[in-house]
Amino acid sequence: MRKTEEVVRRVKERTEQYEAMKESNTSRTTGTTRKRVRIVLLATILAVLSLGVFSATAGRGYVDRFLELCGMKNDTEAIKEAYIPIGQSAIFGRYTVTVEDIIGDADNMWVEISTDYAVDAPNGWLNSDKTPIRFFLNISGEIVFPEDVLPVATQWERRPFVWNGKLWYMYALIVNWDKEADNSIDLGHMPIRLTVTGRDWGDNGREFTHVFAWENDYTSKRNTVFLNQDVGNCKITEISTTLTGMKIFTTSEELISLTVEYVKLDDGTLLYYYDPRYDAAIMCGRGPSVSWGQKNILITSIFNYSLITDFRQKDSDFSQVVPYDRITAVSVNGVEIPLR
Repeated sequence: MRKTEEVVRRVKERTEQYEAMKESNTSRTTGTTRKRVRIVLLATILAVLSLGVFSATAGRGYVDRFLELCGMKNDTEAIKEAYIPIGQSAIFGRYTVTVEDIIGDADNMWVEISTDYAVDAPNGWLNSDKTPIRFFLNISGEIVFPEDVLPVATQWERRPFVWNGKLWYMYALIVNWDKEADNSIDLGHMPIRLTVTGRDWGDNGREFTHVFAWENDYTSKRNTVFLNQDVGNCKITEISTTLTGMKIFTTSEELISLTVEYVKLDDGTLLYYYDPRYDAAIMCGRGPSVSWGQKNILITSIFNYSLITDFRQKDSDFSQVVPYDRITAVSVNGVEIPLR
């Protein structure tokens, strides 16, 4: 009974905080708000769900939608632990813009932003040539890194889509960390600020700006294997996997490219790398992207691969989430590299 009362008390507190936040947000159509809103811990959400306070399908609905946009069969169980609700809204003239939630892990984060602007188009990525719209959002993101940590590269991507007749946006972040600074750094506890600017051409081009701010508070996971493996014209020094991505670190004397043939799971299943669809690739973490640096004459490179969209079983028409903690080997340039 005491446990139930405690959960109800927490829900009431968070509801009051959220209502206060909405009132503050709706009182501004321009300028910025630098509130830091701590994300509700997933464990607390699950405790509340067990009491029936919130809809048990809320998180699952987002995960299913995310997977559908990425062109995948449902693999909800594999990534539902990365789903974190945000729930911040602001009034942009005639429309409401809401940062709904994120899917996050150590190195990647996807932010889902909804609007109540009506669009006559089916669910999926928006083709602006076929479906012109008159309400646009421009989004810029900022991570507040610790003073002693700098990312090697940060990539943001923005893409509109339609869901249930409304305009939405997916905003993606991929980070390559300077591992020499601190190998434990990840996105799980980083303050995030999104500056969203909207322009309504149906209302004489009126412009609205709002800053959505929160501090990530989730537990991320990463498996790292340090290597000294020759694969043709380069040496693989590290392979790091997270819930949604895989990074391969190399050193070489010249600029190189890698060919990843497959990943092997602990039951012997081979999941083959393939070139995913363009829209899904941009927003769902397509690999490989490369950043180069030079240390001690050797060139160091980082190759990013998505464990969300980049792999499928042989002869399958669907990609699938690769369970990062079940990967036992990766084949690169024709060399199968054990990870266990």
